[in-house]
Amino acid sequence: MKSFNGMELLKLLAESEEKVAKLYFDLAEKVNDEKAKNVFVKLANDELNHQKMYTALMADLDQQLTIELDEDDFDYVDSLIKYNYFRNDAVKASFVKENALLLAERIERDTLLLARELQEMFPDVAKDQMKFVVKEEKKHLKFVLQSQQNQMYKTLML
Repeated sequence: MKSFNGMELLKLLAESEEKVAKLYFDLAEKVNDEKAKNVFVKLANDELNHQKMYTALMADLDQQLTIELDEDDFDYVDSLIKYNYFRNDAVKASFVKENALLLAERIERDTLLLARELQEMFPDVAKDQMKFVVKEEKKHLKFVLQSQQNQMYKTLML
């Protein structure tokens, strides 16, 4: 068994939400389609709200969220934190406008995964806020997936 501090996961979620908001604002500036631009601005603003929620939650808790995990679970969660998409500088370097929706999909899936891990490890911490964020991230992912489908139809002229 290893001791895991859940505050690390909260910090990562707050950091990721802030960075994804910046990325979405950048994407909004780079796309020509006004509808797509509005979508990225809306997603960015949602992510900033999530970041504020995580930051407030960390301040409210003001404690160590420590849990004992078996070695496999500890290594898994530790890997999610260490190798998070936004802790990799290659994200910005590899961005091209054509894969913006694929990037958004990956980001939303990663954030949803992290939020669910936090919920599972600490079910009594901020139940309502976490339920809200998970629901929001599901909506974001659904929206991004639908946008990808619509883009594919446009490309195929269907």
